[in-house]
Amino acid sequence: FCARTATDVAATRGQLTARLQPGQQLQGLTCDVSDPADVAALFAAGARLGPVQAVVNNAGILGPIGPTADIALGEWCRTLQVNLTGTLLICQQAIRHMSPQRSGRIINLSGGGATSPMPRFAAYAASKAAVVRLTETLAEECRELGLTVNAIAPGALRTRFTQQVLAAGPELAGAAYHAKNRQWQEEGAADPWRAAALCVHLAGPGGDGITGKLLSAQWDSWPDLAAHRDELQGDIFTLRRIVPADRGKSWT
Repeated sequence: FCARTATDVAATRGQLTARLQPGQQLQGLTCDVSDPADVAALFAAGARLGPVQAVVNNAGILGPIGPTADIALGEWCRTLQVNLTGTLLICQQAIRHMSPQRSGRIINLSGGGATSPMPRFAAYAASKAAVVRLTETLAEECRELGLTVNAIAPGALRTRFTQQVLAAGPELAGAAYHAKNRQWQEEGAADPWRAAALCVHLAGPGGDGITGKLLSAQWDSWPDLAAHRDELQGDIFTLRRIVPADRGKSWT
């Protein structure tokens, strides 16, 4: 696993070490996912533990908060560099490591920003929507390589993002969304372990034949997807354009 700072790596190692089973190893490194050299070093370290079988792309930043017209270009570019380019760099390395063995699972973290507008969080929303289309595109490219590529939306979690929204205040974040985050901070939000369980599910036998999908950890009945593999070959759980006929309209 990786994190941006040595402090975060040490904290996460402390939390996860107690969960290790006999024979399991844990390795943590500092890594900026937007830096190709850092990403290459991360995969080189991982490969020393054995063949790379599954990758979870969880790194991301919230980016600038406030009216889109006021976003500083540097903040916009940094958000896309981490959330989108960082996802690309991880996927590229994963494909290179997994292709020779003709098996592997790539799981990209998307989020609510991909499926609905997020006023005052334009950089985050745009980057996460792009992650979904990147996921769908790579899924098609990787079919013949024996790899699956999916995206998941973990739900509204209580994370550093929550703290950043509260710090920005209702003037920048918007009153309604600021109030939601305050509620999540005080009362709790979605269970992060359900998102983790979805990642494990997709990385294991439950993910066989499922690729190019955006799944919600909290709302979709993903434990039962194995019974619907044939039906999943179409556009279910994907982002698509809605035309008038899809809503019963006769005009075009």
